[in-house]
Amino acid sequence: MKYLYVTLLLLFCVTTFSQTGKITYTSTLNFSGSPLTQGKNNLYFTKQGSLYKSEKDDKPKKKNINKNNDPNVEEIHIGIESDSLGNLYYYDLTTRNFTIREALFENFKMKFYVYEDKGPKQIAWKLEGKFKTISGYNCQKAIGDFRGRSYEAWFTPEIALPYGPWKFVGLPGLILEVYDLKKEVYFAAEDIKIPFKQANTWVKKPSDDPKISHKEFITAKHDVTNKIVKALKARMPKDHKMTSVKTIKSDIELEYEWEKE
Repeated sequence: MKYLYVTLLLLFCVTTFSQTGKITYTSTLNFSGSPLTQGKNNLYFTKQGSLYKSEKDDKPKKKNINKNNDPNVEEIHIGIESDSLGNLYYYDLTTRNFTIREALFENFKMKFYVYEDKGPKQIAWKLEGKFKTISGYNCQKAIGDFRGRSYEAWFTPEIALPYGPWKFVGLPGLILEVYDLKKEVYFAAEDIKIPFKQANTWVKKPSDDPKISHKEFITAKHDVTNKIVKALKARMPKDHKMTSVKTIKSDIELEYEWEKE
């Protein structure tokens, strides 16, 4: 009886921990007119959900770019910094909704907010009959559109959980590589650890920051950008002109559901 108990206990542990993991992704954002942004990010997952956490510590930047060598033209790109936690993307497998923690740059300080995002579960992935191997896992190709971009994703049915980097979810296997057709957005798995029992300590819903709606957050982000632009314009000499302003982190999403209503 004791032997049977130990065997069942070991079987339970193996089954539980085999559904946990940590995937380290390299990310590349290469938007036209903006500085190249690269980083490493971790996806922790359990059978209940996942949490994607950026390890990159961005700080506010002002970078002058003058493509036309015009002394009267100044292009300014505004970045976002992070605290010790940074941006968090929690995915609940039961509700299939994201709870996201992201920052706004207010009065030259960072303030984090938490909002719900139901958009990613609406990605209409289409599976294709193309396959390749990534890090020893057999992967299948899928295509889908999300907020103004068309993506190609490679997922592995060998890890039969619908998770992926950032907000990419909903395929019948974990996404190990995903990129948009313009090659401006790219995520690739660099290191895979399964099982990873410490994932249970990470996969938690963000809750300690002020809560607002997704639309309110995006509207506030645009308002912050407009205020910064207005302040910068006021400080510029009269013979200078501003041709473009880009918010680096938001360019990955080009449109939102409520804009089509």
